[in-house]
Amino acid sequence: MKKTLKEYFIEISALRKQYRDWLRGRIDNLQNSTPQVALALEVSKSVLAAIDSLSDDLSYRTEILAERQEKRQTEIDLLNANITALRVAVSDIAQKTMQTKSFEVRLMKIEGREEKTQRLQESFEHFVEKKSEDIKKQDEKRRQDAEESLPGVT
Repeated sequence: MKKTLKEYFIEISALRKQYRDWLRGRIDNLQNSTPQVALALEVSKSVLAAIDSLSDDLSYRTEILAERQEKRQTEIDLLNANITALRVAVSDIAQKTMQTKSFEVRLMKIEGREEKTQRLQESFEHFVEKKSEDIKKQDEKRRQDAEESLPGVT
């Protein structure tokens, strides 16, 4: 598992505290010793002050970096969520496009059938009109034939 910046910071802070405690213990031991070690005592105090200063600075910077990392991680999570949402939207659009194409094909088939039905209906109407005319002509011819074959009434 990958450690976060804060986890590293906690470990480093614990090590710095241990070193400061050890150094303080050494300084305390030097204070109880002879004046010959006064210079070493002053150097140790200076080193301890520098360590404390650096430790405080590192703590501050580490906290800032940890906050930035958290913000970036939040932004990354939001971007990933947006990417997922976009993928879902694209998938939905692709599916609806496929459905639309399927509907268009069905519609074209239906329109083709309607055109064919219309042509058949027109042909049938034309046929019916022609047959009606033929029947009328035949009726007219039969009537004329019947009138000619009947003797004239006066």
